[in-house]
Amino acid sequence: MDKDYITYSADQLLNDDFFIQSELHPTEKSRAFWSDLQIKSAALSQEIENARLFLRTIKIDRNCSSLAAKDEHALWQRMFILGCQG
Repeated sequence: MDKDYITYSADQLLNDDFFIQSELHPTEKSRAFWSDLQIKSAALSQEIENARLFLRTIKIDRNCSSLAAKDEHALWQRMFILGCQG
């Protein structure tokens, strides 16, 4: 892996394709990669756990959303735009 994830925050992890792929479709190799980083850095470990909590929360919320599909899409777009600005 070419990136230095040690200083990543939870929001940076949530915008990282490899992290998202690792969480949605974990492999033995990706699990070992993130586990190794968590052992090396307590701060990063906390950020990883925060990002994972967020992913679990939105996964649960998406399954029981009370928003109409177009409203949910608009909300996701707004969150993405705000994340890019911030």
